[in-house]
Amino acid sequence: MKTVIILLAICLVTALSGCELVGKEKVQLPKDGLSKYDQLPTNVDLYVMKKNGTYDERPNDLEELCKDFLYYRKKILEDPQEAADARATFQQVNADLSGYPEEDVQRMFSLIENSGYKAP
Repeated sequence: MKTVIILLAICLVTALSGCELVGKEKVQLPKDGLSKYDQLPTNVDLYVMKKNGTYDERPNDLEELCKDFLYYRKKILEDPQEAADARATFQQVNADLSGYPEEDVQRMFSLIENSGYKAP
């Protein structure tokens, strides 16, 4: 048991040694705040205001939801065996995206497309 704990401690120290101790800048955008960006911001934790005036607790939530949308859409269109499972998740992603202003969702899709992102 002690050996396992020691190995886990070594792994943790090794993993943390490569981490940056200074956190990313936290940027909170108002509704339609993405319109000022020509490209996806890097090295920031981006929080986009939802329709109800709140922010998701996860940084970069809107970006991740848009990427999930693209991923599951691709799965549905290209992989008939996984389409049924992907469709349920796709619908949940759509529901989550509906919490954001349409202008910000569309702008995020444009920024992602301009970044050269391709859904895996």
